[in-house]
Amino acid sequence: MDNNENNLGLQDEAKVSVDMVADKIRVAEVIGEPQTGELTSVMNFYKQIDKDRFSVDFFTYGKSKYDAYVNGTGGRVFYYNSVLRIFSSTFKLIKYFRKYKYDIVHVHLTSYSLVPLIAAFLAGVKVRICHAHKVTNKYEGFKHYFKMMIKPLTRLFATHYAGCCKDSNMYMYGKKGIKKSFIINNAVDLNMFSRTNIDIDMRKEYGLTNEKIIGTAGIYERQKNQEFLIESFAKMKEKDVHLFILGEGSLEEKLKKRAEELNVQDRVHFTYSYNIIEFYAIFDVFCLPSKYEGLPLVLIEAQGMNLPCIVSNNVTKDANITGNCKYVDIDSPDEFSKVLSDSLKLSKYDNGIELLKEAGYDITDEVKKLEEYYEKIVKKKKRK
Repeated sequence: MDNNENNLGLQDEAKVSVDMVADKIRVAEVIGEPQTGELTSVMNFYKQIDKDRFSVDFFTYGKSKYDAYVNGTGGRVFYYNSVLRIFSSTFKLIKYFRKYKYDIVHVHLTSYSLVPLIAAFLAGVKVRICHAHKVTNKYEGFKHYFKMMIKPLTRLFATHYAGCCKDSNMYMYGKKGIKKSFIINNAVDLNMFSRTNIDIDMRKEYGLTNEKIIGTAGIYERQKNQEFLIESFAKMKEKDVHLFILGEGSLEEKLKKRAEELNVQDRVHFTYSYNIIEFYAIFDVFCLPSKYEGLPLVLIEAQGMNLPCIVSNNVTKDANITGNCKYVDIDSPDEFSKVLSDSLKLSKYDNGIELLKEAGYDITDEVKKLEEYYEKIVKKKKRK
């Protein structure tokens, strides 16, 4: 079967009829690229949502590590073409939206939400949520200006506005739209940070003892700016420091080659793990030099692990939940290397979990808020 065809969670489509979920609110979560933090964030909510009240399906561009879990918990996974292939993706989404009669189509593509929202409109879906996850800027080049052009249309086809923080909502909806937008925090399961069994000695696996470790996490793509980080790391005077870059993506080989060119390949580690907490546990500092972001889930997780964080000035200040994020410019590798050196003197703190909970980043509380939001807007639309 073509990778762009619907997966249906390896289930028999005939066994999952609309009638089986007739008494539930039917939700389509439309994400896009399956390796992005948006999918991880939405999955955090899906794992906790009341599946007796909500039937949730996922739409992505291809396979993800979560497909098996969704399939095994009553959800379905559909693959569709990139929204940049406008006509094929629109027609495919219309087909599925009509067939499964969703009460809500919740699109997590920020400006690019336009295509799924149009499909939902044409399919007769009454509740169409545009969800802003990013704040783009000049670093995206032509894409940035294209997204600025289509934002008004995206807003037009949405019935409801949502986002992960004030900055992303302001970027997407403007001063007027932000007043009626809804913030859904990129919440996490705080219990995973308080586990007492996070004592796996990852240092031994990498042959490290007393060395300092700087860590970052994100897809290997231009947005995350890992090449700049490698160049900055290579300029550090300290040679007993290692850099861990967690993720996957199209730039992996290019990044590895750059590390070799700078002769730091023995101290730069490229890896990926479903259990990212194991790595956070050995980091001394977390770094996020992104060219643009919304409110990064990895930064929330790093603060939950009590890590001092060095963050690009392009990341929203709303992400500084604990007050332990230092925001810096990403104009010069020389300057950034000095910041990295200074960061090694910082100490971990011990109240990250408490501060995240107070700020509304406990997934248990935030899921309840999302459930109430879904029920409220569906009920309101049905009355009209």
